[in-house]
Amino acid sequence: MQSLEAGNKREVALVLKQFKLPTGAVDYPAVFSIPSTGRIPVLAVEDFTRINLVIIGALTMAFESMNLKRGMNEFQILNLAEEIIDSAGEDNLSLEDLMLFLQNMVRGKYEMSYESLDIPKFMALFEKYRQERHLSYLQLKENQHLQYKGLGDNTRSSVEDPLSNHLMKISGTIGELKNSLR
Repeated sequence: MQSLEAGNKREVALVLKQFKLPTGAVDYPAVFSIPSTGRIPVLAVEDFTRINLVIIGALTMAFESMNLKRGMNEFQILNLAEEIIDSAGEDNLSLEDLMLFLQNMVRGKYEMSYESLDIPKFMALFEKYRQERHLSYLQLKENQHLQYKGLGDNTRSSVEDPLSNHLMKISGTIGELKNSLR
């Protein structure tokens, strides 16, 4: 978070690299592994002013990197930062989520008009990232479920059960008695 506060783009890029695949795409499982204490909702409770300033700085850096004819003014950026904090709890976003989205937005991943950008347009673009993230989360959970399911029946055990052994002996004895009666 210190590199974000300082506005050092190179350090931010290095931090974000650990949350990307070699292709440059977001490595969502790596993002999901960020502890809850490092996510926006918790950070906002601990120090709202600091997280708000970090987000304002990140937004300002991103918007300055874009060639917008009519960008957002300071008041709009402040409102946008608060909106991001307010909505972050919906899917437990981290700062890395926001930074990865901003980096992709600046690089043109999301179709948009460079004529102007306002809060509703930004949030619509951010919703695309959040939807991609959600689909990746569902896919990850499905894969984990299939892996677990592939392990086999969880009621079977290799540990010997004395009662099962006793019942097996009794059934063996009963089988022998049946055979002897025949």
